[in-house]
Order: sequence, then structure tokens, then C-alpha cells
Amino acid sequence: MRRQLPSSTFARTAKRAVGLAATAALAAPLALAVASTSASAAAEPDRVASSRTIEGRTIELLVDDTTGDVAARITGAIEGDEIWLDRSINGFDTWDGRLGFNDDVTGDTLISDPAADLNDRVGDDIALFRACARIELPEDDELVECTEGSRSRSGDALAAANGLLQYYNASSNIFDAPGPQIDPVSHHWLRWWHSAVATSALVETMRVTGDHRYLPLIEEIHTSNRVKNFGFGDEFRNEFIDDTGWWAMAWIDAYRLTGEQKYLDSAQIATEFMSQHWNSQTACGGIFWKLEHSPNNGWEPLGHLAAISNSLYLQVNAALYRETGDRQYLDEAEKEWQWYSSKGLIDNDGLVLDGVNRDGSPTRPECTAGGGKFTYNSGVIVSGLVEYYHATGNTSLLDSAQFVAHGITTSQTFSPGGILQDSCERRTDEWMNENPDERNKPVPEKPFNGYRCQNDGPVFKGPTVRGLGELNATLKSIDGTAPYSEYLDRQIATAQNTGSRQAGRAEGADLYGLRWYDDGANKLHVGNQVAGAMLANATAVTPQAAQPHVTLTTVPAAPTTSGWYRTTVTATAAATPNTDLEQSLGTGWSQYEGPRQFTDGEHLMSVRSTGSGRVISRWIRVDSLAPSVTATIPEFQRIVTLTASDATSGLDRIEYRLGTGPWQRYTTSVTVPLTQPSISYRAFDIAGNVSDVRTHSFGPQLGSRVQVSVQDAAIGAAASITARVSAADAQFANDLAATPTGTIQVSRDGRVIASGALRAGQVTLALPKDFNVGTHSLQVLYSGSGVFHSTSAGTTLRVTKTSATAKVKAKKKIKRSKRLKVTTTVRTATGVKARGKVRIRVFRGKKRVLQRNVKLNAKGKAKVKLPRIKKPGKYTVRVVYRGNAEAKQSKTNKSKLRVVR
Repeated sequence: MRRQLPSSTFARTAKRAVGLAATAALAAPLALAVASTSASAAAEPDRVASSRTIEGRTIELLVDDTTGDVAARITGAIEGDEIWLDRSINGFDTWDGRLGFNDDVTGDTLISDPAADLNDRVGDDIALFRACARIELPEDDELVECTEGSRSRSGDALAAANGLLQYYNASSNIFDAPGPQIDPVSHHWLRWWHSAVATSALVETMRVTGDHRYLPLIEEIHTSNRVKNFGFGDEFRNEFIDDTGWWAMAWIDAYRLTGEQKYLDSAQIATEFMSQHWNSQTACGGIFWKLEHSPNNGWEPLGHLAAISNSLYLQVNAALYRETGDRQYLDEAEKEWQWYSSKGLIDNDGLVLDGVNRDGSPTRPECTAGGGKFTYNSGVIVSGLVEYYHATGNTSLLDSAQFVAHGITTSQTFSPGGILQDSCERRTDEWMNENPDERNKPVPEKPFNGYRCQNDGPVFKGPTVRGLGELNATLKSIDGTAPYSEYLDRQIATAQNTGSRQAGRAEGADLYGLRWYDDGANKLHVGNQVAGAMLANATAVTPQAAQPHVTLTTVPAAPTTSGWYRTTVTATAAATPNTDLEQSLGTGWSQYEGPRQFTDGEHLMSVRSTGSGRVISRWIRVDSLAPSVTATIPEFQRIVTLTASDATSGLDRIEYRLGTGPWQRYTTSVTVPLTQPSISYRAFDIAGNVSDVRTHSFGPQLGSRVQVSVQDAAIGAAASITARVSAADAQFANDLAATPTGTIQVSRDGRVIASGALRAGQVTLALPKDFNVGTHSLQVLYSGSGVFHSTSAGTTLRVTKTSATAKVKAKKKIKRSKRLKVTTTVRTATGVKARGKVRIRVFRGKKRVLQRNVKLNAKGKAKVKLPRIKKPGKYTVRVVYRGNAEAKQSKTNKSKLRVVR
């Protein structure tokens, strides 16, 4: 007989004493179980989404993760068993029952009727299914059991996206509606960037499911918001540089899905805006996080160089290179990764620190990484590195991405118990309520307002699982591995089973709470839903047509170990099966027209099959020219300085050898011993090209130098000059114990005026006395010897005026009726004849009573009779020689005079 079942359970028979099987599924929403199978890997035609074993039978719900087709199956079935499916779009509050009913057992298997053609898409709604069975028991007893509800992975993605629509505001055209179960007064925390990430999530849902139902909404979001101006122009630019990056990536996603140029245009404008805010104010570099307005200076950047703004800058530039083939984006991506990887943002545990402080702080030096660790910082750099890998083919980028991914998936910081979480999720209600701002501020200003991760934190896990999913898919395409599938499947299973998916879901939609690891903290928030949707996307199976296998080969086949070719390179692209190809050489995509030759220089060639986003890139670096090398050797010296240059691959090293000795690496100037007759040298560039060997041979003599000191003199006096000769390379002279010998000649206007032999390397020579007053140029020549080369040096002689004295001879007493006779004699210190005049003055006290100027005769004397001095008294006769071109003026000579009646 068939038992009447209680409304809230399926019961087992008391006779079997197996108790009650708790299935709230008939009257209350099912806890949604998803088996931990590798959904991120390629789907099996039938995946067991949920199952239940009872009385030797296994009841299974089978799904096709790509198409959404479902079926039910019993293994171990016997005659009398029955199988069917129940379908619900509201979590089994109500359902359509006994779909695909079948009781025709084949062998020991019973499967639902294939003709039912059941699918988890029900119009625009996404249904849940459960496999149900009536099991025949002995003694005319029976038992009805159902699996827990589930659906395809693509169905999960669409249901999560439908849940995201609950937050869309048709008035503002962004995702700032209060959402289900949310008090509208509390929705102040919804912001601009959430909508960018939500837009990316919807686009990704369409990509992974092949269901393009949201395209009109994406166009509406773009059209309505691209004209908004936050003070920086339209096209999604605002003071938060990372917000601009989120929007840029959203429109790249949309362009990749639709091919519509308007989305690419917006992404390029937004990325250009980001580039304008690279930190060029200091050597620290990096993209700023935010601009702040001041009344005096307008918009200025804050000093914080956030990890998120920089990882997004890497991601969008690498993506734009893949889409446009424009080299400027690749250059910016390279600059960003060099900056990012050099600043210590990726910590030793693989997790990313919050940013770099440009200006420093009391606890952190300037331009050093620090701050907290948030999941999205790590997730977005994984996405950025995956994009950068696809733009260049550099597998070391995937190594870096996996290092971060390992930190995300294994650390106790982000994945305690194996489930992804941010630290804010562990905040308690008591903690929030005790926060002074939360307790004292009015409702619109409360920092938490019941959301323990505040405004931004609920979104964070979404970009994190996106990054893991992208890395997972990339690794699978390379070597067939999908190392993060198990981790991602675990996240979706727990997110759907622990109560994080809300019981009060809308029809055909799943609504996600904050925490994926338990049923706590599940107040709804658009950030929770964005994260849930991105998780569902990351675990969905993507329907894809088989992509051509594209190759890019070169002749020669490979460069040298340095990465450079030394001959012209021919690059050839091909696809299997044969298809049209596009190429980029840094200025955009164009039709590939056959093999291409590359000569000297650095070339990036990228190819892809037409219409495909997968890019194969290869650097082709050619340097066929040897470097140039020169030697600088001062005359008559053995000190050699080598310099070399290479304009293409760059200089690797310079080598030299002395005589026929071994080659040595050149690092600094070389002093060649006298025992070595020559030095040879050559240069290598990075590509491996070698210059011709050049040799310099040295003569048998040493270079010399002469140092001169001159003793200046007055005219008529004997001047002298001292010459000292030494080796140009003193060390060699010491080695030889050699002292210069030979002669020194002093010339004036080409005429030798003095000469003498060196003694102990020097000589002092007297110069003629016939130099006029002034400066005279002299040339000093060392004649050289068997050991030392000759050399010369110029110097100057300064001849000055000689000093002079004037003596006066006159009577001491005369009558006023007589004339005083004065005789003056002038002599010079060097015997030069004094010429010129003397001045004779007579004073009475301080008053001058007469003056005469008298010319000296050839003997240097001057005689004169002064006029009569009529007034008796005491007088002073003062005589001074006025000097001339050769003699200085003398001091005054005095003589006393008394005039009487």
C-alpha cells in the first residue's frame, strides 16, 4: 500500500526503524546542496548535482552544466520503483511535481523519461530541481525520497545574476536600489564602484552561460552613466582612480562580449584618465588612489598609492593591448608591473598589502608598502597578471599569479577552514555597536549601520574569485590542469549550503549573504550579491566553440640565451585548423598576410585568430651589429681607458689582454707594465656579437713632464728659472729607478737665452738682465734621454720697476738776500740709470712757499737755484724723485733751512 506522507517530511516505515528523513523541502525552502565536483573543469555530460542513498538505492539528480538539461536516476532499482523530477522557481515554496515520470526499470537502473526534455531555464526564471523516487519495500510498503535541490552551474550563474537585478535602480541606472529585505533609509552605503563590478559580473554571466538576456540592461547602464560628470568630464571618470579602473574593466568585458566600439571607447578614455594620475611628483611612482579638492589648489592627489588602483591599471592596460594591439598599453602595463613588483606589495605569504605610502608616516618610511590585507587586492593582481600573460606570453607572470593564488587559497588570513573570507566578516554585532561612531552618529552617517564590512567589504570576495577563475582557466588551457577548481567548487557549495543564500529569495533568483562559511551576518547587500554572482560565474562551465591552435614560429627557430637574434628573423603565424589570422606590431590589429622579416631592433609581434580574444605574442629582438670599442691613452703614458657602446641590445662587457696574455674582463683603467709591449681589446654586446680585436703598441720610452718655477725680478736684476723633470707615470719610473737626465733650454721669442744640464732631475738657470718691465713668455724645453721622451712647458717672467732713492744737498743757513742752491742725486737699487724729474718744495711749517720740478741729467743729478726767500725763519726743503717707466717714485728726502736777515 502507499502511505500518506506527512506534509513536512518524507517518512520511512516504522517497520524498518530507520526514523525520519528531515526534508523541509515540501513545505519549507530546501538547503541547497551542490556536490563538490570539479565544475570549473570540463563538464561531464551528466554531473551528479545531488544524491541520496536509501534502502540500497542511490537517487541522483543529473545536470548538464552547459545546457541546463536535467534528469533523475536510480541505481540499484527494482521492479516497482518510480522516478521523477520536481521543479521550483521559488526554493520549493511551491513546485511542479512528477515531471519526467518513469517506472520502466532497465537492469538495475531507472532514469526519468528523456522525452520530458527538462531544463532549469523557465522563461526568464531559473528553476531548481530535485530527483524524487518511490521505492518499493517488502510487505507492500513503500518510501518516497527526494534529493536536495540543485541545478546546473550555468543555472546557478543566471540565478545569481537575476538576484543582482533586485538591486538595480531604473531611475539612477546603477545598482543602488535598497534591495529585498533592506530598509530604504539604510541604503546610503551603496556607491558608484559597486555598480561597475556588478556590470562586469552580468557581462561575465552572459559569457559563461551563452545567455545574452542582460545585453539591453548593459547598454542602458552605459548610455545613462557615460554622460555623468563628477568634475572630471564624462565617461566614468571621478576622483577615485580605482573606481575609474573598475568601470574601464567593465566596458572592456562588455566590448569582448559584444564587439561594440562604444564600450571600447569608454574603456580607453577611462584608462587615459588613470594614466594622468601616475605619481610623477616623486621618484616613488605608482598610480594614486584618490584625488582631493582643496579651495586653493583644486584637485590634488592624496599620498596613498593603493594596490587596487595599480593592479587595475595593470589589468586594463594589458587587456586593452590584447583588444587594440596598440603598443602604448603594453608599455604602460610593463611600467606598472615593474613598479608593483618592486615595491614589496606582495608579502612573503603571497597576500597583497593595501598600498604604498608616497610620503611616509611616523611608523613607515616613504615609498614603502604596508597596510592591511584585503581579499580583492590579491584577486585583482591575479587577474592583472593573467591579462598581462595573455598579452605577452611571459609564463613568469603566471608564476607570480600562482604565488598570490596559493596565498589566497591556503592562508589562515583569507581561507581559514578552506572558505574565503575577509577579516571584517568576523566582526560581531556587539563590536559594531560599541564603536563610538556607530553608537553616536545619526543613521545616515553611521559607518556600519548593521553591515559589519561597511560599504565596500562585501564586494571584495567577488574580484578575488574572478581572479582565481581566470588563472584556473588559463592554466587549464596550457597544460590541462585546473588547480583551483576544487577550491572554487568548495566556495559555491558552502555559499549555497550554509544559509548564506537567503531563504527569502525572489522567484528565479538566488540572493547571497555576506559569509560563505556559515549562516551568520546575512543581512542583504549588493556587495554580497556581486560577490555571489562572480563566484557562480567562476564555477560555471563556459560553452565555447573549439578555438584554432595558433602558432608563431621563427627562422632561426630560437634566439641566443640572451633572448636576442643575431641575424634577420622571419616570423610565420599559422592556425590549425586553418583560419584567418590578425597581427599586431604595436599599432593595432591588421590582417595577417604571411611571413614577416625583422631586422635590427626590438619588435613585439602578436597574432590571433580572427574574432578570438586569445593572443599569442612573441618578442623578436634582433641585433646583427657588433659593438664599437675605443681606447684612450694619453701621449707617452701607459694608462689605458676603454669605452664601448652598442645601440641595439646593449653592451655586455669589454675584455683586454696584455701582450699575448689571457683575456680579462675590463672594469677600470689599466696600467700597462713596461714589460708588456701592447694591449689588445674587444667588446661583446648582449646579443653575443663581438667587435674586431684592436691592439695598441707602446714605444720604448717613458713619457715625461716638466714643472717650471720662475723667480721674478726688478728691471736690471738677475731673474732665475728652475725646471724639474719627472716621469708622466711615476710608478714606472720608480720601478726602473730612473731619474730624468739631459738638458733644459729656456727660449724667448725663439731665441735660447739660458741652458743647463739636469742634476737629480732639475736645474736652476739665471736669466739675462735685459728684460724690460712687463710680463714675458718663455718656453722651457727638455731634450729627453734614452729613457724619457722630450717634453716642453710654457711659463712667464714678470719684471717689475726698480726702487729709487733721492738725496738732497743744500746749505742749512742763508741770508734772505741770497738764493738757495739745491743739488739732488737719484740712484736705483739695480743700477739702472734714473731718468725723469725731481720735485723740490720748500715749506714753512705746513705752508708751502715755493716748488720747482727739475730734470735729472745723464748722471742722475739735478741742480737748481731757488728764488730768494724774503721772510726770515725756519724752513724745510723736501725733495722727491717722481719715477719713470723703469723706476718707482722715491721716498721724500728732507733738509732743514734757516733764513736770516
